[in-house]
Amino acid sequence: HPAKFILVGSGNPEEGELRPQLLDRFGMHAMIRTERDPDLRVQIVDSCQKFADDPKGFRKEFLEDNQEFANQIIVARANLSKVKIPEGLTRKISMICSTLN
Repeated sequence: HPAKFILVGSGNPEEGELRPQLLDRFGMHAMIRTERDPDLRVQIVDSCQKFADDPKGFRKEFLEDNQEFANQIIVARANLSKVKIPEGLTRKISMICSTLN
């Protein structure tokens, strides 16, 4: 299936959990929590402000690191067809995922 799409959403935990009928439609989900470290929070706010002030300059600052990461992804995609996972291992992974919910 060649479709490539991303669904990004948010939810308020105070409103309850998503129903299992919805959760099983997502291949991956993540719980995002508020950062508690004051120094890291300041760094995040400063970075957001730097981006707001100069988006092009901010991107340029990380261009080399991002390009290296992009190259790693390209190599990984090229090698993906060579990866063979034994059937027993896929079952074990499935069981662990179910256990971890």
